[in-house]
Amino acid sequence: LMLTVSPTSSVAPERRAVREQEYVTWEEARHRPDLLRRIRWGRLKGLQRAFEKLSRSYNNDTSRLVDLCRQHIIFNTVEDLTRCLGSMIVDEDIHFVSIKNRLDVKYDSRRSAGYRDVTCLVKFMTEDACAMGCETHVCEVQLVLRCIADLKNDDGHMRYIQW
Repeated sequence: LMLTVSPTSSVAPERRAVREQEYVTWEEARHRPDLLRRIRWGRLKGLQRAFEKLSRSYNNDTSRLVDLCRQHIIFNTVEDLTRCLGSMIVDEDIHFVSIKNRLDVKYDSRRSAGYRDVTCLVKFMTEDACAMGCETHVCEVQLVLRCIADLKNDDGHMRYIQW
C-alpha cells in the first residue's frame, strides 16, 4: 500500500517535472509528520470537469456523478492489490456501490485510453459518518499498480479527458 508524495522542496522545479513519481508506504508515513505532509491526497473534482463529465458521459444525469471525492492507492503487485481489496470487502464500515475491474484480461482497455486499475465506488458507514449525515456520500477509490501509476501524470490525464 503506497501513496504518492510530492517532491521535496530541495529539488529544483525544472528537475521535478522529469522525476519519477515518489511513493511512501502508509506504514512509513503514518508516524512521520514530514512524510504525512508530503502525501498527495486526491483533490475534489473541479466544477468545470464535473459539468464536462455530466454532459459527455452521463447525459446530464447528476445522480451518476459520484467521483467528486477520490483517492488512489498504489501497489507493487497484483497480490498486494488483491489483498487490500479483500480487506475492504470484509470491512463492515465500507459499503460497495460498484467495482470496476480494468485489470481483468477481458476488459477492453481501448475504452479507457489504455488505463487500467480497479475502481471502487464506496460509502463509509462508520458511526461518525452516519452522525454527520455522510453515509450516502460516494467516494471513488482507485487501486492502481505501480507500473501504471508511474505512467500516470497531469499531461496524461489531460489527454484522457480530451479523449
